[in-house]
Amino acid sequence: MKKLIYLFLTVVFMSHSIVAQVPSYVPTDGLYGYWPLDGNINDLSVNGNNGTTDGDYSTDTYENGVQSVYLEDDMIILPTNSDLNVDNFTIQFWTKAVSYNIHNKVMIADPSGPWRWAINWADSVSPLNNGEFFYYHPGDCDGTYAESGNNIDNLVSIDRDIWHLLTVVVVGQQTSFYRNGNLITVSNEASNLTCFNENMSIYFGGDVPGSIEYYNGWFDNIAIWTRSLTQQEIIDLYESEILSTNTANYESNINIYPNPANDHIAIDFGNLDNVEDWSIKIINILGQEVLSQPMNTDKINVSELSKGVYIIRISDGVNQADKKFIKN
Repeated sequence: MKKLIYLFLTVVFMSHSIVAQVPSYVPTDGLYGYWPLDGNINDLSVNGNNGTTDGDYSTDTYENGVQSVYLEDDMIILPTNSDLNVDNFTIQFWTKAVSYNIHNKVMIADPSGPWRWAINWADSVSPLNNGEFFYYHPGDCDGTYAESGNNIDNLVSIDRDIWHLLTVVVVGQQTSFYRNGNLITVSNEASNLTCFNENMSIYFGGDVPGSIEYYNGWFDNIAIWTRSLTQQEIIDLYESEILSTNTANYESNINIYPNPANDHIAIDFGNLDNVEDWSIKIINILGQEVLSQPMNTDKINVSELSKGVYIIRISDGVNQADKKFIKN
């Protein structure tokens, strides 16, 4: 009985010791907030800038379950504070559009009228005013557009029905636009930022204030920094996002059984291909590798393992899936 109690407590401890946190590949220097939208609008940074939404949780960039937010006549609303009263910042997010309108899709604004800046994007089917596909524009404190914004036209269409990682880096009057880690262009004509007040929020999916016009589409993995990321950091982020979501896709496809196990564990790879190239490691709760073998069978002999809790790590050399199991 004592052994069973110990085993139960060990499993509970392991389950609760895994706390959601900012992925290791996300730079934390100047990080204002990171919202993975994995079933909530919680900020995983140390700042705790949790948001709200009336949108629906949906499949994410690689269709891995309830890990994004779908908006239709809804918005994601994130809090602001004086940390965002800066001239240099970076905002990044995944998005997939169902339809486009010509108004702002991401803003820092006060519902009573003043707004600080806005971001908008579109495709070649329904471009913005003057044939633009992407813009960043400051606002004046009276609720109007500042004299100049940084706009791009006829360079890269942000096509609907496709996930895009969009990154906007602002350094004073200069704006750098990225899609999927690639620099689209740099523009240097925006007006200086002016108004900011504590009544402002960050709005994703609606043009605020006034008569709101909504963006119909998805958002995922929102991040904001109070500094300008470097081009290499943005490239690294995109490549790491792709690797991370592919790994999540592997984990959602792979299942092991029986669990708990006595002698053997069978592996079900779902619809994954080329599994004969994978390798297997079994790791104990101390992090020590206790078994390793190539993926030459769909059954793993665990009869020689001591009773306890283990992780079976299945990898193709680039991506990996970790599955916890109990050895009886």
